[in-house]
Amino acid sequence: MPPADYSLVHDVARLGTKDRVRTAAGGVAPAAVGVPLLLNDWSPVWFALGWAVAYLVASCTFMALVWKRGSSPRLELVWAIAVALCFAALPVSAVIWNDGRAFWIAGMICMIYTAFELAYLPFIDIEEWRAGIAIVGVALVTCGLFVMHPVIALSLAPLLVVMVATAERLRTARSALDNQLQKTESELGQDPLTGLLNRRGIAEVLAARSDQPSSLLLIDLDDFKRVNDSRGYSVGDQVLIDIGAELSARLGSSWQLGRQGGDEFVASRLGVEDDFAALEARLHEPFHCSVENHGFTDQLEVRLSAGIVHAPNGAPADDLMGKATYALRSSKQADRTLTVFGDQLEERFARAREIASMNIANDVGGTFVAHGQPIHGANGAIGCELLVRWQTEEGELLAPGDFLTMAAETGTLPLLHRVMLRAGVEFAARFNGLPSAPFVSVNVSASHLAAEDLLSELRTWLTTHDVEPSRMMIEITESERLADLDHGTIVMDQLRQLGVQLAIDDFGTGYSGIERLQSLPITHLKFDRSMLSKADGPLGEILRGVARFGARSGIAIIAEGIETTDELASMRSLGVSAFQGFLFGRPMSLDALERELLRYQISGPQRSAPEAGRSLRVVESPEQAKNAR
Repeated sequence: MPPADYSLVHDVARLGTKDRVRTAAGGVAPAAVGVPLLLNDWSPVWFALGWAVAYLVASCTFMALVWKRGSSPRLELVWAIAVALCFAALPVSAVIWNDGRAFWIAGMICMIYTAFELAYLPFIDIEEWRAGIAIVGVALVTCGLFVMHPVIALSLAPLLVVMVATAERLRTARSALDNQLQKTESELGQDPLTGLLNRRGIAEVLAARSDQPSSLLLIDLDDFKRVNDSRGYSVGDQVLIDIGAELSARLGSSWQLGRQGGDEFVASRLGVEDDFAALEARLHEPFHCSVENHGFTDQLEVRLSAGIVHAPNGAPADDLMGKATYALRSSKQADRTLTVFGDQLEERFARAREIASMNIANDVGGTFVAHGQPIHGANGAIGCELLVRWQTEEGELLAPGDFLTMAAETGTLPLLHRVMLRAGVEFAARFNGLPSAPFVSVNVSASHLAAEDLLSELRTWLTTHDVEPSRMMIEITESERLADLDHGTIVMDQLRQLGVQLAIDDFGTGYSGIERLQSLPITHLKFDRSMLSKADGPLGEILRGVARFGARSGIAIIAEGIETTDELASMRSLGVSAFQGFLFGRPMSLDALERELLRYQISGPQRSAPEAGRSLRVVESPEQAKNAR
């Protein structure tokens, strides 16, 4: 059922920017033409033209601002006063340039203005119309004292008061009626757009089943924002109505369907759904919607993603909804139609909630812990990279591969970056005063490079710990589309101006091209370990070319994941002169890393890099090696 059939509150709710401009223009057009013609009967031409210009400027300015920013009480008040002053000038002009006949014409125009103001009370949230009526009323009564008997003039005042009071009672009554209708509609638990259960109705159904076995299905339309943006919200509403009806038909009578809000639907049923293949097949089939758009019929194909959770012995509604949401998110990430919340997701969900519950207000350390791995040059250690670990409540130390995705899902990445940047500056401060102090590198994802206060906090920490900015390096993950992060590149420029070094991490696995690299203010490239096995093939020529490009552009190359002397020799043959990997040291605590770096600072390298490892690989799979970083 369309919202227009429900109550007055829906009519009011639909009054938006276009409606407000249209109603304003409806009164401006006749007034801008008719009033100057009448004014010409008793006032000079310049006054009539001046009145028309003032009235049009005030009105057009108001309509332009409403169109751009939307209506607001303050804007309505300013416009009401400006227009009222224009109309208040009419009886004043009649007194100055004419007699009583002109005054009555001016009075008639003022009464029409008043009636027009009272006629547009659908904008019930805007009460500033009273200011305009008061100004015009005072002008009319005052000027009447000069051209007619005072008693007659003063009798106009009660008439205006009665009109305003009646309109105010109408406005108050209508507002109360709409409030009551809203309350009644909410109590009914029905979504006004689709006729399905609304959020309240869904909550009541789930609460009634909290002690019984049940299933909860959460459904979200894919790329629905694109429909609203490209075709408008009215088309989006038609799509939601059609899909709500089609979903009800596909799921059947055993499911109770509701609209959670936006493009999100919720379905629940008693008992445990066990035929997942059939359910996924019903949801996987595209939805075809026929919608009217500017007089034409559009055919839209819409797909959806869903997550389902079971509660064999009943469960609180909030818990079910949280798990269904997590399953839905997993569906979208895996590009699947349906994901069942099972044991594997249960474990990840528990960890995600633990990450999300970190205290980010007072303790910037949280449960994130910094480890580090040395970076070697031709004559020993020249720097290090700090690697994040997560200390669980049980004391287990997890590598990034086990929690970074969850940190991104729960919005905890900004905290992680703050922890690691601060730890990096504090660790660099341990080497203050040494003649060739090592640099410290920290990873920050490109999408969070422009996080609020990141640059200012880094500057503060560097100053507090007396660390030269050039001894800090920020690594940006190359797998992200750097070309799309324009604001991030601005921050990169600011970091370079500060003196901080910048590196593209995991080069060769993502999107960056040579042209893009030339436009970024980077100082280092880090070859991903996956490049090592390709160095002796045709790709080796490309890597050698990148190394030559780096040398000519002042960009240093660091090869990551070096585990054997053969790999080291291979990278050296390409022109790479800085290395990181298990051959030189595994990730270690910061105290152990400090001892390792000081060993090279004080006495120089104890053994050359090729002697530090064997030609055999460390006994770890490539996946384990990547996870350990």
